[in-house]
Amino acid sequence: MFKSKVPLSMLLIIVAVCFSACSQTPASTPFNTVTPLPPPQTNTPAPTQMPTNTATPLPTATLEPTLTPTLGIADMGFTAWCLPNSVYNPDTSYPIAEGGVSARNIDGGIELDGIVQSCTFVYTFNQPVPAGMQVALYDTRTEPWFLYP
Repeated sequence: MFKSKVPLSMLLIIVAVCFSACSQTPASTPFNTVTPLPPPQTNTPAPTQMPTNTATPLPTATLEPTLTPTLGIADMGFTAWCLPNSVYNPDTSYPIAEGGVSARNIDGGIELDGIVQSCTFVYTFNQPVPAGMQVALYDTRTEPWFLYP
């Protein structure tokens, strides 16, 4: 057999190299090597939609309800006339009869002669008269002297 004398220091170096080769330490990178970087990640922007040349609708007028006026006598919608006792005329239609006396507007009130055989009152309203309305005539009293549906 073959006998050789290996110095102890050499044996320790060989054992150390074997152990270091078997260990899991990463290999060192030489100083002048460049590790390439991964390519930069860029977000590709989504295409923006260009506005179209459509006409903007014009604002429309908001319809407001038409208010019905309060029932009232139309302008120039009242006439009255009376037939005096001294005149006989059986025709008492709406136009003033021959010999009739028209009412007078005095201080915002209507004045008629007091001693008459008949009077005709004609009212023209600003809208149709509602059902159930009554005619009430007053003089100086607080209660009407004439009430007619």
